[in-house]
This record gives sequence, C-alpha cells and structure tokens, in this order.
Amino acid sequence: MENLVKFINTLGSAAHTGPKLKNKDIILCQKELCFNGIAAIPDEYLKFLHHFNALTYGSAAFFGIVPQGDFYLDILRENILLNHPQKETNIILGFDEMSYIGYDNKNSLYQIIDKSDLEVLHTYNNCVDALMYALKIYDV
Repeated sequence: MENLVKFINTLGSAAHTGPKLKNKDIILCQKELCFNGIAAIPDEYLKFLHHFNALTYGSAAFFGIVPQGDFYLDILRENILLNHPQKETNIILGFDEMSYIGYDNKNSLYQIIDKSDLEVLHTYNNCVDALMYALKIYDV
C-alpha cells in the first residue's frame, strides 16, 4: 500500500480526492451500511481511505466516506443507488469505464465486476492489486 500511496501522491492535480476522513464518520457509515443491508467496508480499503478519502484518476473513481455535502463519491449513497443484488455480502468500492470494483466479504476477495451484467471478471486477494488494475497502474 505504501508504494501505491507514494505513486498517487506524485500525480498531483491529475488525481482528485475528497475531504479528510474522520473516525466518527467511519463508525457512522459502517452502521448505516449494516442498517441498509449492505456489506461492511473491508479493513484494507479503510486503510486506503485514510490516505485518499475517495479518489478519481483517469476513468477510475473510488468511493469514500462523505456523509454530508454534495460530494458524489460517498460509498453509502452510491451503494444504496446501485442496489447490488448481493449487497448483503458484496460492497461496491468504485468503478472504471467498464466495470465496478467490489469486495466480496463472504470470500474475502476484491472483484472486478462487469457493469452490464454484474459478472465477476477477475478477483484479487488484496486491495492494492485491485486498485492498480482500475487505475491502470502496472508497476509501482
């Protein structure tokens, strides 16, 4: 994760992030996700959010925890709108032009999911590899 964070920091204004993450917002968000029947945010992704609470770069966007305001990349709001058919075990973390980036809590896997039919195209054991895929970063 450290190398990915360093690389993203070198992107400057090409990468856009949301407001600084607050611990109280994490707790409230996880409770609201549960209340809405949506899977919890995985710990490894939460570590990423402490560096970049939501991120856009190129055609990729990753959701953050932004409970107030007009910032459109709030993970709770987006997952409620997306209403994934397996939302009890899967949470959508972001997207690129053709796929969603999700996490399957049941199997502890990050997933690349086709937007058109929600078919899982690829899985990753860790967050960094899934993020690098969506960001089209092949080496850090």
